[in-house]
Amino acid sequence: MTITVGKLAMAGVTLPEDVTLDAYCTTADEVTPQLPTAVTYTGADGKTYTLPAEWSCATYNASPDSASTFTWTVAAEQANFEFAEGVVTTGTIQVTNGTAMAVSITGTDAALTYDGSIYDVRGMFAIDENAGAATYAIVEGGTGAGTLEGSVLTITKAGTITIQVNTAVNMVENMPYAPGEATAILPVSKGTLNVTAPTGLTATHGQTLQEISLSDFVGWAWKNPTGNVGDAGDNTHTAVFTPDNTNLWNTAEADVNITVVKADIELAGVVKTYLVTEEGEKETAVFTYGDTITVKVAPVMPMLMVLTDELAKPLPNQMALYSGSTQISAPADAVDGVYTLIYQTTDKALTTGENEILVKYIGTDNLNSGMMNLKVTINPAELSIADVAVKSRP
Repeated sequence: MTITVGKLAMAGVTLPEDVTLDAYCTTADEVTPQLPTAVTYTGADGKTYTLPAEWSCATYNASPDSASTFTWTVAAEQANFEFAEGVVTTGTIQVTNGTAMAVSITGTDAALTYDGSIYDVRGMFAIDENAGAATYAIVEGGTGAGTLEGSVLTITKAGTITIQVNTAVNMVENMPYAPGEATAILPVSKGTLNVTAPTGLTATHGQTLQEISLSDFVGWAWKNPTGNVGDAGDNTHTAVFTPDNTNLWNTAEADVNITVVKADIELAGVVKTYLVTEEGEKETAVFTYGDTITVKVAPVMPMLMVLTDELAKPLPNQMALYSGSTQISAPADAVDGVYTLIYQTTDKALTTGENEILVKYIGTDNLNSGMMNLKVTINPAELSIADVAVKSRP
């Protein structure tokens, strides 16, 4: 014969009461063994039963005399029991920590300018001599960054870095001293490297700074690369040094000397000779005695050279024509960038036939003198009968 026995119903429960610890505990795991191991229930038969309970704590407050919430749980599935409606199998109690002596920990903000060194953060805190071992950490959210090894901070980015210290519980002559914590802010400014400015630079009048290479000087660049190098002689311009790690170091500026030499003018291909007639100008290198030779020159000047027609003769920036060492034209100034030089063949400085004329430019403070030879042919003039006087013989 088979007899089926049903589960006994638990009709009531005696809830665990709040607990005040006699001794100070630093963690929830230290508290759990001091809590009841079972919860008392009343069965439908009027008898009492104790069922095993488990404890947990989501957030433990380790401060002395502080309360933390602990949760008890009895397994809802039991081999021999079941729970009547309204009879709970879980609940919470408040556990008040034991008394411990508080410790005094204060943080003091500090400031530094980065110089490549490591920094010991212990100097930012005053820690009670009764406090336990200290650990240091970087609080997230600052504008700076770094890494901590123990109390030694290696800075990786300038900005604000917040440091937190936590001390462990400590027993001094059987008296517990509670954990403590404090924070302090460390503003870190970027450092400035001691750099050497570029030297030994040369340029030609008319160049811009971007044409003067700084590739031999790592990290340097011109502050105003489109600026002009200046007049012939020594000129000072600003260059900027950009470090490899701009998270830690400032850029730096320095005055850099450039020795500027005079520029050459380009005459090849820009000197042309003209014959001026009633019909107008005609480009030619062949003339007849009696013609006026007009030479026009539009030299290629550096961009900074300002041509002017106000210079008194025969000052720099003028041009003239020469036959050998003999000047055969009046000096001329540039008008709208063109020099117009005139030679009258009747002046007889040149002979009939092929002649070589020297076109000469007189240099300035910023431009070298320049010259170019050109060849012209002067043909004899045709004689008319009217030009010949015939005398009869006596």
